[in-house]
Amino acid sequence: MGCPSFFQAISRRQALKTGVQAGLTGLLPWLMSGSALAQVKLGASKSQTSDHTLVVLFLRGGADGLNMVVPYQEARYYDARPSIAIAAPQDARKGASARSVALNEQFALHPALAPLKKWYEQEKLAIAHAVGSGDMSRSHFEAMSAMERGVSHGHSSEPSGWLARYLVQTASELDTPLRAVAWAETVPDSLRGAPSPTIVQSISDFLLSAGTVRTWLRSPEGTP
Repeated sequence: MGCPSFFQAISRRQALKTGVQAGLTGLLPWLMSGSALAQVKLGASKSQTSDHTLVVLFLRGGADGLNMVVPYQEARYYDARPSIAIAAPQDARKGASARSVALNEQFALHPALAPLKKWYEQEKLAIAHAVGSGDMSRSHFEAMSAMERGVSHGHSSEPSGWLARYLVQTASELDTPLRAVAWAETVPDSLRGAPSPTIVQSISDFLLSAGTVRTWLRSPEGTP
């Protein structure tokens, strides 16, 4: 595990030579009471890291794709949904807050998703249309489980998740405890089988023990 970022540039010898030991000692209560995730950054050396971070949001429950990304030029969309269809961007019969937000000449976002438009225009957001599971059981729970585990027909017995399998295949001795962090109450299915995933519900619940820092500040002879 890497050191806190403000220690990476200061060796113990440099700290003793420049007389900053008192300042570091003053930081110990801050380290003991503060949140590691909120106040310090832990990581491997630059040679072992990249700028790539994968963030996966799994939205449980039903998501109406046709009302999230509205095919507003399709008359069949409005014929099939006379009461729940989202109004087209140019529909003057509806107020601005009830109309979809155009992405292009064919599709528009639900008005509640309007903040995503700037990411789409900056090519930081892509939308995959008509994507779904081939599972014909019509079970919502089975579909969610299959998606989180990344399995297809004939492999439904696979117990591990797709993220876990990736982490296992790419594991190294330099991995830190924060390599895989899930913001959840339990391990998500996508991380089941992963090497020691970290589960947190609040940043304030994840603390950095000052014991390691105290050891680091002491010399081999046991004197500060």
